[in-house]
Amino acid sequence: FNKRFRIRPAQLFRPSGAMMRRYIHYATPVLFNETFWGLGTALYPTIMGHMAGSQAILAAFGISGNIEKLATSLVFAVGATTAIIIGNEIGAGRREELYEVGLTLNTLSILLAIVVGAVFIFLTYTLFSPVLYPLFHLSPEAAEIATMMSLVSFLILPLRAFNTTNVVGVLRGGGDV
Repeated sequence: FNKRFRIRPAQLFRPSGAMMRRYIHYATPVLFNETFWGLGTALYPTIMGHMAGSQAILAAFGISGNIEKLATSLVFAVGATTAIIIGNEIGAGRREELYEVGLTLNTLSILLAIVVGAVFIFLTYTLFSPVLYPLFHLSPEAAEIATMMSLVSFLILPLRAFNTTNVVGVLRGGGDV
């Protein structure tokens, strides 16, 4: 509704053929990527449900998976922030510095994930295992599995942070869908 950015409602409901082709061109890879990622994560409980001792495994995954999601939300926040910064650098015409910016943000995400992972490992042994797991009446076997799942998740968090920062931040921020 201002001079810099005009919203034309007719274009929202009747986009041109060129706009639809561009939208389909860029949206299709993202749609497939996100769909397959969602299917993959949805299969975790299904696979665990078919394992021996699945009741304890699923109970452990229900607790440790939610705790892991708290930590990985920070990783995705860094990835989304990276996309914004990379997009701004490209928009400002500073393409020469993009490699340095990407490297810096990757390093920052890895360091943040190391700190967050260490904090969550500490919390697993001092708070989650002795206090939180008993609140959910986890069996000793399920509590042990939940601790193991959390430990593995937080140890590989720096690798996930690097991957997420590159895929969600650097590549998408640079326009590579």
